[in-house]
Amino acid sequence: MASDPEKCDFLAEHLLYELLMLRFAHAQILKPQGQLTWNALYESFAVHARILFDFLTNDAHSENMQASDYNSAFEAKDPGAVRGVKNSLNPHVLHLAKIRKEADRKPHIDRLKKLYVWLDENLIRFGHELPQNFSKHWHPERANPVIGYYGSSPQEVITQSNLPGQIIGVHVST
Repeated sequence: MASDPEKCDFLAEHLLYELLMLRFAHAQILKPQGQLTWNALYESFAVHARILFDFLTNDAHSENMQASDYNSAFEAKDPGAVRGVKNSLNPHVLHLAKIRKEADRKPHIDRLKKLYVWLDENLIRFGHELPQNFSKHWHPERANPVIGYYGSSPQEVITQSNLPGQIIGVHVST
C-alpha cells in the first residue's frame, strides 16, 4: 500500500498527466487528421481512457492506484454506461487480436465522446470528494491541453531524454 506522500505525488503528477493526455487526445481526435495521425491519437486516447476508467472503477484485481486508495467510499457513477465503449477499445490497442468479434471497427467518435465525458465528470467528482489532506494536491485545471501541463504549451517543445540527465529540445511547428 502506498504511503500518503506517495499518494500525493501520484495525484499531483501521474493522475494529472493521465487526465492531460486524455483531454489532449480527445481534443485532437475530433479534428480532421491524416489516417496515421488519427490512429496515433486514437491509441493515445484509448490507453489513457483505459487507465483512468480502471482507476475510477477501483478495479479489484489492479495493482495500480485506485480512487478508493484516497476515499474508500468513492464509487464512479454508472460505469456500466460506458464499460462497453471502454471494452471495445481493447482489441484495437496494445493487442494483436486474432479475433476482434463485434469490434471489427474502431468505436465511432460519438462513443469516444461519451466515454470522455464520463471520465472527465467522474474525475471532477472524485476531486470534490477527496479528503482535505489529498485535495490540496489535486489540480485538474492544470491538465489543460490549451495552456499545457503546468503552464507550458504542449505544442511548443518536445523534450526527450537520450542519455541519463540529458534533455534535448526539438521545436515542433504546427
